[in-house]
Amino acid sequence: MQKMGNQALNQRLEGEQALPQQEFERRQHLRAEQQRRLLEAEQQQQQQQQQQRLNNDNDYYLHNDQFLLGDNFFISSASFRDASKEDTPSRFITAMAHAIWRSELLATRVVRKQKNTGERDPLTSRKVELLSYHFENFMRTRNFSQERIRIELKKLNTYLGRVITSAKKKLRL
Repeated sequence: MQKMGNQALNQRLEGEQALPQQEFERRQHLRAEQQRRLLEAEQQQQQQQQQQRLNNDNDYYLHNDQFLLGDNFFISSASFRDASKEDTPSRFITAMAHAIWRSELLATRVVRKQKNTGERDPLTSRKVELLSYHFENFMRTRNFSQERIRIELKKLNTYLGRVITSAKKKLRL
């Protein structure tokens, strides 16, 4: 009987020793789970902040007082801000074109190559594409209708042609 009592006592002691071990493992598991959740929450918050930065017009791609058009093409943020304040699409294009290309360069370029354009090179297609993207964004922020945006985008080459013509006139004077 005493042997059974000792066995029961030993089992009880082993159970008590096992209980702290089980409790330790449970707490360790809970800590690991909590750290995993915190890490996931932090990563989600960083992703939301990054998405918010991309969508926020206030700091829209600003870097060291430079505005990123895309593909490492920068213009001054003041030029972009001034262009964004223009009231018509043609004035926006004029301001942005002068910010992207110098007047001397604009005077020696054409919108697109044709037989009668001679030796002049066309405007850089990627820069025109980026300008088009920001032009569309300009019109969307002004709540232009889809139809009006489509019409104005078709006029982009006309507006650029006018900018080139005005740059040529300025250089002749």
